[in-house]
Amino acid sequence: MDDKQRRYGLFIYIIILIGYIGLFPIPLGKELLLVLQWIHPVDAPLSTMGQRSPTSKERVTGFLLGKTIGYVSETGDLLYRESVLYSALVTDRGFINYSAIPKNLVVKDPLGNILSTLQLEGYPFARKDRFFVLAADGCGVTEVTLEGEILWKRDFNQLITSMDAGTDTAAIGLWDGTLLVIGAKGEVVFQEKLSPDPYSVLYLTSLTKDDRMMGVVCGLNPQRGILWEKTPVGYKRVRSFQLNSDFRRPIQGLLDSRTGKFVMEDAEGLSIVGRGKESDRKVLLRERIETIATSPIDKLLLFSTQQDEGRKVYGITDTGKRVFLKSLDVQGPFWFQSEEGKFFLGFKKKIIKYQVKLG
Repeated sequence: MDDKQRRYGLFIYIIILIGYIGLFPIPLGKELLLVLQWIHPVDAPLSTMGQRSPTSKERVTGFLLGKTIGYVSETGDLLYRESVLYSALVTDRGFINYSAIPKNLVVKDPLGNILSTLQLEGYPFARKDRFFVLAADGCGVTEVTLEGEILWKRDFNQLITSMDAGTDTAAIGLWDGTLLVIGAKGEVVFQEKLSPDPYSVLYLTSLTKDDRMMGVVCGLNPQRGILWEKTPVGYKRVRSFQLNSDFRRPIQGLLDSRTGKFVMEDAEGLSIVGRGKESDRKVLLRERIETIATSPIDKLLLFSTQQDEGRKVYGITDTGKRVFLKSLDVQGPFWFQSEEGKFFLGFKKKIIKYQVKLG
């Protein structure tokens, strides 16, 4: 087969792939466009860019797809790849690949170079570019840096059931219905027992990035939500509401800093709750929500769902209006991430980047 035939065969393969998963640019109305940027196999040879450390101006994206940890450049070059030991925390700044008994957590940069070793036993996780380690018994948490510094540590006599972080504070929900806000040095700046009810477990705790608003979903029969706003004298309740859900597991959700809207999964799909009832919206879905993420373009909310037939990625406005839907025939490992007007998909050993922009 000559080079011309090879190029033609590759062209036909790409056309079939594009038709199969629907990757042509999709109009989203008069202002928004969904544009394919690139597709890259995760088992392809590493780029020569991975032989040097990226500069501070170069943007890289970390992914966790099945049993593969990897990093891609902004233009789609595969910079690094590593197999998962048991599980992993992967962020754009670095990752921790840990075993089933996580001790002495090793932190690596996007090229696999060791940054530090955390002398801690527990499970690492990230919230809004801050890094934490949940104690092995689930009753304590430590904030750390990727350079190995321990910023603060708190232990409780209850299981931690939910947690989120803003820029300066962290909100922690406990099994007995206690909500705590922890300051930058580990001090408790706010605490409230939400209910004496034995079923007052906090299933979702959320903070806006600017620490201004806080929301929770707690309890059963009925499950309810609460919104607070930070004032000069502390956090003040601004809204309480009931939900139709009856989840007994962690709930997907977030507080949007730009709109102040509390977005969460419920029994019927997705609920969007504001400070007043007049702004509440529902998005009806049949599938279970996997990941919710925000994009700063035109208040667009992105989330992925799972069903027996595969996955779907939705784009909606903060008023609940659907502006795009992408269905994917994927039942195996799946990865989804949104940031700064773009989102990434990972499935079938490929990483795909889309740009969401004004048309």
